[in-house]
Amino acid sequence: MIAVRADTSRLERMAGDYLALRPANLPFDRSVLEPSLTDFTRSGWAYYPVKDLNQLALAINRALGDVRMPAMPEVASLQSAAFCNLRCPYCPTHGTDEAHAVYQAKSWTMSDDLIRQIAHDSFPFARQISLSGAGENLLARNTEVAAELAHAYGCNLFINSNGTVISKRRLRHLWGATHLRMSLDGATPATFEALRRGADFGKVMRNVRVMTRAGELLPRSLRLQMAINFCFCASNLRDLPLMVDLARFLGIPHINGIAVETTTPSLLDEPYAQYSGAYRHHLDRMTERAAALGVRLAMPSPADVAPDPTQRPTGTRLALPYLDDAYYAGLPPIEAMVDLSDLDEEALDLAEDALATALARMQGPLNQEAGEAVKRAEDLRARQMDELGRAYTSLTPAEHTRLGGLKDSDALVKDCSYLHRFLYYYPDGALRPCCFEFVPDVGNLKAGSIRELFNGPKLATLARRFVGDDPDPSCAACPKWSRVPEQAIFPLDPSRRDKTAVHAG
Repeated sequence: MIAVRADTSRLERMAGDYLALRPANLPFDRSVLEPSLTDFTRSGWAYYPVKDLNQLALAINRALGDVRMPAMPEVASLQSAAFCNLRCPYCPTHGTDEAHAVYQAKSWTMSDDLIRQIAHDSFPFARQISLSGAGENLLARNTEVAAELAHAYGCNLFINSNGTVISKRRLRHLWGATHLRMSLDGATPATFEALRRGADFGKVMRNVRVMTRAGELLPRSLRLQMAINFCFCASNLRDLPLMVDLARFLGIPHINGIAVETTTPSLLDEPYAQYSGAYRHHLDRMTERAAALGVRLAMPSPADVAPDPTQRPTGTRLALPYLDDAYYAGLPPIEAMVDLSDLDEEALDLAEDALATALARMQGPLNQEAGEAVKRAEDLRARQMDELGRAYTSLTPAEHTRLGGLKDSDALVKDCSYLHRFLYYYPDGALRPCCFEFVPDVGNLKAGSIRELFNGPKLATLARRFVGDDPDPSCAACPKWSRVPEQAIFPLDPSRRDKTAVHAG
């Protein structure tokens, strides 16, 4: 880890002013929320009772497999921009010249006006806002717009970045509300630069370490919650244990492993499942290293095979020729591969900008006790209570009986964690219930409001077919749905529908 040498006296004074302005004595429990993601003003917190009631309505719909309670999406996913400065070979949107040209087009950029419209109508009900996974979020201007709106409505952001750019202007509204996943697909220069084509290992790792160092200088409520997205395949299997050392060096406590799946002809030897013995061996070493260094892992479970340290990729359709023992034995320490000069100064500048932005937010109208947003939140909740009360009493006796018995039921039922919870918004106004574009849309904002479409016949039909015997072909073939105990899909008690306590999951 890097030694702390920054002069933080001015930063500490700013932090004291900021902490003194943060809302206190709120009328509901926020202890269950992420402590590092609670930098909300009074207007942001005012929407939490609205979000809580909405979550209850969504849970009832999910349990019944139908749209019976009026609700809004819990997760709003904005396909905001698809522009990217890298061409990772297995990327479906930028891995080929043809795809790259399509997704670089301005037609794939969502307008600021559309983002504001979506925010006004749906962010009061949403707990999370995620931005496009097709492009580089920190290069998109509209990320700043979405981040400001997320703060105003008390939403957490979920974004991805390739780490190639670092900018105060791009980051300043992200602090204190954001899960930031860094896409790092290798722990050595050769593997990283072959798989993150167009990126420089040393520069990216410095950028990431500047961000984590800035977070260490900030109050806990303002820090980014960071994790590594590690796409792994044959070319970087040997990097698995080294990724733990990289995460420790960067100051990132979590690695999320994503298996590369590709139909690109030149990469058909990459999927790790062809090398289950090698994966088991390197994963075992990775797990031991993570336990020793305190890094959390979320990696796919290995096949039930014996570890095989000798197994090698057998084909030539790879992004990177096999790197032998000599390459790994000759690697210098990570510190020697990353320029750390003046890093603390750069991080301190970033942290001061984050605090200045947070102070301005806490001193502004969004932190007034009786502001316009607070009144709107109260009106929304009153309307919700009326609508949900009428909808709940209209449920059939059989539906009431089903809801009442779910909390103790271990019976396995079909479940999709996207249906009834997510809504994906596209630049052309199209809405879809999940991330797969082959799933039917549920309408277009040019023809109706979010509320009308999310509670409309298309989504209701898709939901009923999913739990029935005739699912839409796209749902039937989808790898995301599963069978779960009934009690897991309805963790809330309908009798508590009039409570305002927060139950964030």
